[in-house]
Amino acid sequence: MLEDSGGSINEGLVEKVAISSIIVVGNYARSLYRFRGQLMKSLVLKGHRVIGCAPKIDGWTQNALQALGVEWHSIPMKRGLAFFLLDLWTVVALYRLCRKYRPAIILNYTIKPVIYGSIAAWLARVPCRACIITGLGSTFNKTNLVAAALRYIIRTMYRMALRSVHVVIFQNNDDRELFCKEGILSNNKRAIVVHGSGVDLTEYAFSNLPNRPKFLLVARLIEEKGIKEFCNASARLKKRYPSAQFKIVGWIDKDNPKGLSQSQVEEMIAQSGVEYSGWLADVRSAIADSSVFVLPSYYGEGVPRTILEAMAMGRPIITTDAPGCRETVRNRINGFLVPVRDDIALEMAMEHFLRNPELAVEMGRLSRRLAEEKFDVHTVNSKIIASLLMT
Repeated sequence: MLEDSGGSINEGLVEKVAISSIIVVGNYARSLYRFRGQLMKSLVLKGHRVIGCAPKIDGWTQNALQALGVEWHSIPMKRGLAFFLLDLWTVVALYRLCRKYRPAIILNYTIKPVIYGSIAAWLARVPCRACIITGLGSTFNKTNLVAAALRYIIRTMYRMALRSVHVVIFQNNDDRELFCKEGILSNNKRAIVVHGSGVDLTEYAFSNLPNRPKFLLVARLIEEKGIKEFCNASARLKKRYPSAQFKIVGWIDKDNPKGLSQSQVEEMIAQSGVEYSGWLADVRSAIADSSVFVLPSYYGEGVPRTILEAMAMGRPIITTDAPGCRETVRNRINGFLVPVRDDIALEMAMEHFLRNPELAVEMGRLSRRLAEEKFDVHTVNSKIIASLLMT
């Protein structure tokens, strides 16, 4: 049985599934709406029946998906790499879901859905099997023995799963090149690169900067997002520029082994003087109240959606010269790229804006222009949809 019986707008049609049914599978319920909502809405408007799947779909997500015309199903899936060998039930659940709806297309994104969803869809003989590689996460960035073992397992499982996939969609060229270099992706496999998940330029409209210098970081509170580096740099700058403000918005990810605990967050906030606002369902007000957006991530991003939202609203960006992140910044044009794990370089980049307040205004305008040219969600989704429907 599936973890949850799910819900739908047209439940009575289950036995009359047309070839236009499309299943979208992710590893986190709210990401279905936040990162794939516009994509699924576009597919619905094209006449397709769309079913969004993720673990533990909450009431908020159910309502949000149904408002888009998207059906939903919760699936059993454990977060964290340590559960890979215990997740055969996820494959069974996804297989049954494919047999129930008999979709023409399945689109999986994030590591576990890509691996397990692709295998289940192959077993269920789904005609078009596609996936989006939304970054590599932290495992590919580490060199210790445990990470090396996990990386070997993930690489092997990716290779096995992607053999059965018709199209692989990457969010940056670095990840595609790595997959080819390590033999995860065969040379004849159809692969395309899109500019992240895109951003709705109307929803995230340009806004003027506040008069006071305010630095904002929005992210899950895990170590690899550069939370400590931001707090360290902010603490030193706060002593020299007492009028400047530094703020973090995000949630404590208890299921992630690299997630910061409540006590760790409270200690960093107390020592650095950074303001912590917790999780916000809508980050637009926080971005509008900021003058510079900062994400010193070394997580292994696809293209960080939070950066795209800040760019669309006209904020200069400070981020790392790392895969995914570097896609968003033309160095010294709309922001600054800094080395990973380097809070001194981060501090120096942030101080540029404190010494030259006019920089934020000009670079912010250029961020908005770059978002319009490269990251419009409708352009990104059009490329994804075209790759699915022509397979």
